[in-house]
Amino acid sequence: MKAFLDPRDPMLHLRLATAMAGAIAIMALYSVSGVTAEPNPGVLVALGIGLGGQFVSHRLRGKSLWFIKALLAVGMIVLLWRYMANLVANLQDTRYPLAELLLYLAVLNSFDLPRRHNLRIAMMVSVILLVVTATLSRDMAFGAFLLAFLGAGLWWGHQDMLSELDAPLPLKKASGTAVKGLLPILAMVLVGGLALLLGVPRDEGGGLKQLPFSTMLTLPAHIDPQVRNPAYPSGGSGNDDEAPELDPEAYYGFAEDLDLNFRGRLSQTVALKVRSPRRQFWRGMAYDTFDGRRWRMARPKDVTPLQSNPFSLPNQSISGAREITTFYVEKDQTNLILMPANPVQLYFPTGEIMMDTYDSYRSPLLLEKGMYYTVVSAKGGIPAGGPDRELPSPERLKRAGIPVAPYLTLPPSFSARTRDLAREITAGATGPRERVQRIVAHLEERYPYDLDTPAFPGKADQVDWFLFEAKRGYCEHFATALTLMAREVGVPTRLVTGYLPGTFNPFTGFYEVKTAHAHAWVEAYLWGRGWVAFDPTPGFTGPGEAEGTRLPIADWARSLQAAGGGVLWAIGIGATGGILGFVWTLRRRSRRVSEASSAYLRLAAIAGRIGGFETEGLTAGELLKRIEGTESLKSIAPEARAIVETYEAIRFGGAPEDGSIGRAVADLEKRLKKTPSAP
Repeated sequence: MKAFLDPRDPMLHLRLATAMAGAIAIMALYSVSGVTAEPNPGVLVALGIGLGGQFVSHRLRGKSLWFIKALLAVGMIVLLWRYMANLVANLQDTRYPLAELLLYLAVLNSFDLPRRHNLRIAMMVSVILLVVTATLSRDMAFGAFLLAFLGAGLWWGHQDMLSELDAPLPLKKASGTAVKGLLPILAMVLVGGLALLLGVPRDEGGGLKQLPFSTMLTLPAHIDPQVRNPAYPSGGSGNDDEAPELDPEAYYGFAEDLDLNFRGRLSQTVALKVRSPRRQFWRGMAYDTFDGRRWRMARPKDVTPLQSNPFSLPNQSISGAREITTFYVEKDQTNLILMPANPVQLYFPTGEIMMDTYDSYRSPLLLEKGMYYTVVSAKGGIPAGGPDRELPSPERLKRAGIPVAPYLTLPPSFSARTRDLAREITAGATGPRERVQRIVAHLEERYPYDLDTPAFPGKADQVDWFLFEAKRGYCEHFATALTLMAREVGVPTRLVTGYLPGTFNPFTGFYEVKTAHAHAWVEAYLWGRGWVAFDPTPGFTGPGEAEGTRLPIADWARSLQAAGGGVLWAIGIGATGGILGFVWTLRRRSRRVSEASSAYLRLAAIAGRIGGFETEGLTAGELLKRIEGTESLKSIAPEARAIVETYEAIRFGGAPEDGSIGRAVADLEKRLKKTPSAP
């Protein structure tokens, strides 16, 4: 170590702490550099060059390095030019150019660190780089880098203070005492930060201001308007006697036809990460025509091209506060653009998208891993109440531009007993909303949700078999039953597929949407309200039913619920024990520090009184120089030096307190009691 590092460098420990913090920040950036592509190896190259620059600054300190400064000036100009070029090319998301700027700024700066304030600037750049990296992170892995940086930052602050006080320690001793002394502080920061993170309410709509989307993509010469799902080119099997084969990595409800006889469980792979101000369903597409087993789109290729980015969507007139939702694609998807309720504006990485007649949106390209886009939506939507209690006539719906036939049509296989059940449930209802709500309540109360439901007979009417024979089923069975029973009592409806909100991660701030969160629900047309979502599947909170101010600790507790109550008890007991242990340690440490500090301050006051100089703002080393240079204090210089060394060992080195420093200052004070003060 001595041959490699020069121990005569008075700032050696501070340099090592600066290099460690910078390396952690750069490694954190490398870990998130793969969010839109493979991890960038250039970041690792920059790390190696930066560490080399730190070594050069250490070995060549105190020498005239005009040639290095000239090269750095040229590098700064090139870096500025590159940043401006990247900024222009990525105006939709400026975080990536800024992260690259900070990375290379840290590398260039590493070659010119002659003094303490240069090391402080390098540390500041590392902090800013870590903050920018945090905005790019979408998983818990970043937390490990954050904790490591926090530890390195505390060690850096410790070494910076020792360097300021001109009180260096041998490297081995400095490392040991720093760890011993900073662990309680690190524990306090972690406990306090965790309490704030989980205990401070998060209001809906707060904090989301960015409108990012990934780099613009080149469109193909021919744009295919179809819904494209590579896993299910045609949706079902086409054979009523066979149950179609399920691909657990893809949802069969994202295709132009949906076979209700699919069976199996979807995977737990994360498909999307969504930053949203509140819990919502993510809508994909809708179906209008049912033949007894399969849902189809009557007009699958009837689309309207939309151009210009950002895209203004037909819901611009919807009232309500605006919300911002950003979707990050974590796994290859279909070409459906997932949306929150009431979207009014879309920031998407293509120059053209398509809107179908079912208020769904399609991309000209498949959504591949790494893509991301942002949707601005209206939170309030159309005002509730009023006309939605009225059941409009088919003629009135036609005049309003609502195609009646697809949304009120029942399949030939629709059974008489299903018809009778729908009428019985809704008898006496005063309007379409109440009719739908009564059917929803009936389905939720009488039928269990069961992913292990056996396949229904292929040629049987799926709704009839679900209601009267199987009496259990998937979300698609519940949604189909509600759609058709509501049509029977005069309410226009359509079946919708998309994703559940996912699991909220209070540490990252993202909803993690898995493939298994694929879901089907129903939209009913209510006069004066438009298309309103209803979810009849038991055990699922319906769209928009979990709004309001949210305590992150509640989300965190719900996330752990699946692991059992024992986990929560263990965490609670462990956290309580850790806090009590930390308080006890902090109390002991504060007692030790305050006693040593009190003795040192008494020494400074005595010296200032007799020597006639101001002691405020003096470091320990500067105080000793004043004592040794003042005629009336030279006699106590040896005792003063011993007191100061003891103070520094206790205050900064973690040495045990034995009361000797207090006794030494008290003896000195008695000796000088009759010494006159300086005029």
